Amino acid sequence: MPLCIQLQDSRVVRSCSFNLGAAYVEAGRPQRGLDLLRRNRPGPKAERLPDLQFNTALAHNALGQYQEAAAHFLRAAQLYRSQGDGGSEGELYLSVGVAYCRIRCFQEAVASLRRAVEPAARRPPLLAKVLHNLGAALNAAGDFSSALEWHRLAAQLYGSQGCRGDQARCFSNLAIASSHLGDDQEAAESFILALQGFRDTGDRLAEVQVCERLAECYLRQEKLQKAVELYKQALSALAHCKVAHLSHLEVKDTDTHTHTLQPPLQQPQAPPLQAPPLQAPPLQAPPPCCSLRVSPVLLLCFGSAAVDRYPDRTWFCWFCLEEQNSGLGPEEPNRLRTAEQHPDDAEFLSDGIQPLLVVLVTR
Repeated sequence: MPLCIQLQDSRVVRSCSFNLGAAYVEAGRPQRGLDLLRRNRPGPKAERLPDLQFNTALAHNALGQYQEAAAHFLRAAQLYRSQGDGGSEGELYLSVGVAYCRIRCFQEAVASLRRAVEPAARRPPLLAKVLHNLGAALNAAGDFSSALEWHRLAAQLYGSQGCRGDQARCFSNLAIASSHLGDDQEAAESFILALQGFRDTGDRLAEVQVCERLAECYLRQEKLQKAVELYKQALSALAHCKVAHLSHLEVKDTDTHTHTLQPPLQQPQAPPLQAPPLQAPPLQAPPPCCSLRVSPVLLLCFGSAAVDRYPDRTWFCWFCLEEQNSGLGPEEPNRLRTAEQHPDDAEFLSDGIQPLLVVLVTR
């Protein structure tokens, strides 16, 4: 076979492998797609093909190999820019930042997201996602002072676009940052705005989480009645959460504030032989999942005198689904149980009542 025909055949094979690999990634078979994309890398020239780097990054991202994905996204962004095609640079640096967040390399994520701000500046929807992610990454890295500005800007952009749910998440992130900086007044105001947004969009689980965090702010401000009312609202919202949501609740101490980033809701897609704008839904640092250990303010619903009579005991209280709308008050002592701290504490939960929420409050 003549050499020119062999060369032509090899180029056709590489082109077919590339197209087929990209198609497999888009179709939800990333491992098969990655295998085919690797066949298209016979020499050093392949490392300088931005489309190949981009599709390889998508495959690694779909496989959960986020460190490899970040490296290939970054390489693709550099290649597109060096070859005069920087139109997708903002999306690519956003993808790099998201990938770093998912492996909890928050400093690297912040650096990548900062690089995405300038190329995304002329595209408000993309810029809102970049700023949202940047603020969330700074929260997760513990740099709350720097995060405040980005939370505010992202919330303004989402508001101008009518994205109430994303705007509420930005307000929630802003409240978390303000709370850690000791500004409980701004934290409470931001949590109120977040709560309104989540109620407008029907996000009940987020409503529960924000009610709990807002109640904590009121406790620190010694606004006990408002805190009690917020806990009641949290219980009411929790009753409307779907069973699927309840199954994802985590048991956490409310004194320990963790900041995790949610993964994208969908994987970005890329048709063969091109690198379209990457649609990466924003990540955010939401309020910690609803804690099952509720602050002692709930005991105020039953009167502090009862607590003072048993200073050496642990208090159990639970709220039944069929009773939860009846309210809490000292006239309902049957809904409060006490137990000595010993292994038989569980017997107080075996009276046939199906609990909606069980809380343990210690003195």
